[in-house]
Amino acid sequence: PTPTPTPKELPKTGPETIVTGVIGLGSVVTTAGYYIASRKQLR
Repeated sequence: PTPTPTPKELPKTGPETIVTGVIGLGSVVTTAGYYIASRKQLR
């Protein structure tokens, strides 16, 4: 079988990719903040 040709450029992604990344990053930062705050309360 002949190999399929590779595309010359990556597929274009819309703004939803950026929005999803920002939401994910925000949730990680929020979780880290709550974790650090809870560790400080235990002292």
